[in-house]
Amino acid sequence: MAASPPQIVAAADRDSSRVRDVAVVVPDRPISATSEVGRIAAAPGGSLLGALLIMGEENDRRRQLINAAQKRAEANAAPVRDALTSIDLGSLAMTTTEQALAETSWLTPGTIRRLDKGTDEAIASFAADASSDQIALIRYRYELSPDCSQIRIIADVQLMPASNSAAPLYEASVAAITELQMRTFEPSENGVRWGDEGGWRARYAVEDGFRRLAVLIPRLLHLSESDLARYRRKSEPKAFGAGFNGTLIVRSDDQLLIWADGLVSIGRVPATAP
Repeated sequence: MAASPPQIVAAADRDSSRVRDVAVVVPDRPISATSEVGRIAAAPGGSLLGALLIMGEENDRRRQLINAAQKRAEANAAPVRDALTSIDLGSLAMTTTEQALAETSWLTPGTIRRLDKGTDEAIASFAADASSDQIALIRYRYELSPDCSQIRIIADVQLMPASNSAAPLYEASVAAITELQMRTFEPSENGVRWGDEGGWRARYAVEDGFRRLAVLIPRLLHLSESDLARYRRKSEPKAFGAGFNGTLIVRSDDQLLIWADGLVSIGRVPATAP
């Protein structure tokens, strides 16, 4: 198995005189909820034939559970999708990228181009047309948590040689998560809550998530080896939020920032519309 790309930009690559073209991948489908399906335990004992029959039944049952969970997740996400129809994700992603790179001291962007598809072929085509020997790729994603209480905006950041876009020199992620103030254990109720009162909560979560990413992406790109070593030390203070457990970086009235194999920022929707 190939080793994962480093989560720290090498010192040799932190050269502001080197211009890099930048590709921005924007979500090309409506927001959806991630679904969770419980593990089905295998029955112990019995013959090989019996075991194969059980495995076949379990696989069929698991497929049924997955399909049912996906249908429920889609129904729960419907009010959120409706609330976000007026959001221009492409504009948010491009503005966020431009602001973030302006605050990254060593990364001098050349052409910044939006890619509507984030396929390997589209990225390879961008790399082939690039005027720089390295390219940067920022892939934005958004999703609802399984219980629909969170909207997550995620940026996956990569550096790669233009001659081989399948071999990243650097890869790291940052997430801006916004939680509902008044959430329940029922995903469908949380989905409705996002869409209540004209859907301002859902729009706030997406817009504020991108605003936070504009600040967090430079922080991610400026991380040093000593920063990463500290975040990985077991002796460092820990914090838990939005289902993530990680090393505490910042705790304030409006944000919790932790390291959980990437930067994770957790905030909440305000009580009233801003």
